[in-house]
Amino acid sequence: LAHTYYSLGNLYGKLKQVEKAREIYKKALEIYETMKNEHEKLAFIHFNLGGLAANLNEIDAAKLHFKASLENYQKFLGKQEYANNPNVKKMTDVLKRMK
Repeated sequence: LAHTYYSLGNLYGKLKQVEKAREIYKKALEIYETMKNEHEKLAFIHFNLGGLAANLNEIDAAKLHFKASLENYQKFLGKQEYANNPNVKKMTDVLKRMK
């Protein structure tokens, strides 16, 4: 069910239905947070929620989600992979600009 919500969130995001995408991603997030070792999915969902918030100029929410995403990326990627991951680099750059 969580993966279905995640996929629907992606679809709504592509359709530019931002509020619906956010709502659906949050449902996926609630489910994945109850599961063990789902750091990869949590990282992706927080990344997407951060992007939606940033596009809406909701800076505090974007920071919150990007930081949560980075924390989850650290849990499932090794040091080298983390350092070279394009999403990690993108979020790190965005967070620096948001300060």
